[in-house]
Amino acid sequence: MDENAFPQGHLVLLALRLLVGGQFLVFGIDGIFQILPRPRQSPEMKRFVEVVIETKFILPTVKVIECLAGVLLILDGGSVGALLALLPIVYGIVCSQVIFNQKNGYGITLFILIPYLLLLGLYGKSILALV
Repeated sequence: MDENAFPQGHLVLLALRLLVGGQFLVFGIDGIFQILPRPRQSPEMKRFVEVVIETKFILPTVKVIECLAGVLLILDGGSVGALLALLPIVYGIVCSQVIFNQKNGYGITLFILIPYLLLLGLYGKSILALV
């Protein structure tokens, strides 16, 4: 991001890192300890979540990645790597909510997707430099 073109850019970047990092840290911890109330889900979404839990591998792995990526974003210690690690998770969240949860899942989908995409865009040059 060009700091000269947008002097407040560092504050926007910080706010987005804290928001996205905080989201994934909280949701990661919640996935491990189940401390937050469960949102309303369609029967299809409930079954999808049950199947993911039954594997005893997918959900714990995803939740650990969410926690680690959240901490990295909050501390700005490898934000590009954290964003890339979260990419398939965000994709899975969005697709599962749209396909299985439909109207019940649009709020959480937008709550996660919009800040994530904004942050991904701000780190675009750094991400493209990896290619």
